Amino acid sequence: MEIVDAFVIVNNGSKVWVSAAGNTSEVTGDPLEYQRQETEAAYIGSLIPLVKPNSKYELSLFGAEEVDGESCDGVNVKRGNRPLVTMFFSRRTGLLKKFQTVVHAAEKNYAEVVEATVYSEYKKVDGMMVPMKAAITRDGEKFVDSETTSIKFPESFDESVFAKP
Repeated sequence: MEIVDAFVIVNNGSKVWVSAAGNTSEVTGDPLEYQRQETEAAYIGSLIPLVKPNSKYELSLFGAEEVDGESCDGVNVKRGNRPLVTMFFSRRTGLLKKFQTVVHAAEKNYAEVVEATVYSEYKKVDGMMVPMKAAITRDGEKFVDSETTSIKFPESFDESVFAKP
């Protein structure tokens, strides 16, 4: 993941590096486990693991919730001792409107916080509906507002993408 002119996080499955302000460091210890949890939560958000046969994820209904004025239905996703993920799907569009889980916030000395991302302005890209805006809160406080201006899905990745930055 990269936020241009801010930082780069590279996760190759066994190692994670963070590069910011010209310094690159390997992530180890508890922060490494926290990064793995966040990566798995993002994978759940892609919905890919939930449609695979013999999924290791347990799904249950959360219930209804209003998200930015839209009626949504929530689904809880659990795997082992990983943090619970709750996803809210718009009743009108069927698209993911809100994604919520517990993360360990580096800016709060890795304290647990509830992170919620609300997606909007979906656009069709390579036949898939992709949110172009995301508003992230941590414990209800604004954390990040992002807008995607362009997106491209490559056919494949060069191995160097997952190398130490």
